Amino acid sequence: MVPLSRMLHYFTWIVGAACLCCSSACRQNASHLPTEERHERTRDFASVGWPTLNGPDGKNVSYEQNLRWSWENDRPEELWKVKVGTGYGSPVAVPNHVIVLHRLGNDELVESFHPETGESQWQFRYPTTYSCEYDYSNGPYSTPVIDGDRVYAVGAEGQLHCLAIADGSLVWERLLQDDFQKSEQLFCVGASPIVEGELIIFNLGSVKDDAGLVAFDKANGETRWAATNYKAGYATPVAATIHGQRIVFVVTYEGLVAIESETGKVLWDYQMKSNMAMTVNATSPIVDDDCVIMSTGPGPGTVCLRVLRDGQHEEKWRIKRGLDSQYSSMILVDGHLYGFSSLLNRGTFRCVDLATGDERWQYASNLRRGQALAVDDRIVVLGEFGHLAVFDINSREPSLRSITEDSVLNPPCYSAPALANGLLYLRNEEVLLCFDLRSGVAQKTSGVDQ
Repeated sequence: MVPLSRMLHYFTWIVGAACLCCSSACRQNASHLPTEERHERTRDFASVGWPTLNGPDGKNVSYEQNLRWSWENDRPEELWKVKVGTGYGSPVAVPNHVIVLHRLGNDELVESFHPETGESQWQFRYPTTYSCEYDYSNGPYSTPVIDGDRVYAVGAEGQLHCLAIADGSLVWERLLQDDFQKSEQLFCVGASPIVEGELIIFNLGSVKDDAGLVAFDKANGETRWAATNYKAGYATPVAATIHGQRIVFVVTYEGLVAIESETGKVLWDYQMKSNMAMTVNATSPIVDDDCVIMSTGPGPGTVCLRVLRDGQHEEKWRIKRGLDSQYSSMILVDGHLYGFSSLLNRGTFRCVDLATGDERWQYASNLRRGQALAVDDRIVVLGEFGHLAVFDINSREPSLRSITEDSVLNPPCYSAPALANGLLYLRNEEVLLCFDLRSGVAQKTSGVDQ
């Protein structure tokens, strides 16, 4: 058993899996878009909610507007709070469903809660025997994905399930650790999948089978392609169209890989990882126009790579030790990156100029390595110790609007927030909490203890 003192500074990997991983955000905030486009995006994303770990368009940005930011106390009104089990996966939400993957006893559960009341609508249970050998959660770590009338979720031992969102019934399943040769890793299977067209793409890390990355047919679960002999990272893949080519960017244990989405052909890779013991790449990349940004820590920092018209890449800039995210979500708004540095780099909230990599400011607080999303000209942060903070988006200086005096959730808090239809969802390994940010809406509360 590795002592906790050895592990405290090296928690780079877990939450990238569940959060795990985390995140990205949009180059343009909704308020800076043309009015018609802003209204169209607001309507579209209100209808789809927050269906993936990184939001409706994979960038940790909500285009909802006119939310309520003036509160009687130092926090929004609580709509409801319900008990959940262990795990670092984040909530995902669409109209009529909030989905959470968690563990109770020797069962893992994919569970649907009603967005307005928190009432359980259905559960899909399956057994698990995973036990973490370190002083962290026994999982699960992955975040589910909602795609239309289907939910896709990956358990701690590689159980990939496709469920009907209406009632949680099983559509198909794959037991990945039976179907592929297991590779050694620090923790359980934990990256979050993405839906890309007709595919489910997952960072499995099966080195011996050349199945570091695997694509499954989302309709029936059949393997469509497998690629690379790279071990698994805990970040979530990101897909984008650049120079007319559809590319999936995946942060593996070794670094960043660019893959042709339909075939699994490896276009190029970029080696980048921390040299510190017991660390794994865990922060999801961000794509902006023809650039892809990767961050990892402690140590290596952040790199911005430009994708060239011939499909290859060049390094635009790289900064070390400035913004070196261990697992926290990064946000990209109006040409500036916002994110948290590693704990060994003081765990501060930072702003970086995307054009040059220059740091604009940093903000030290008890948020430490927080998880964040951008909405309505604000950045909402759930801190590692359970504090809720709101910043006005400002690249010139840190502009803290509010921060709770006490924790809204018991620490530690490693899961990323989700926002859908004006409702903010937060979780730890005890409860799922819903705050109501809607304007002019009557509030309700539930009596579940924290």
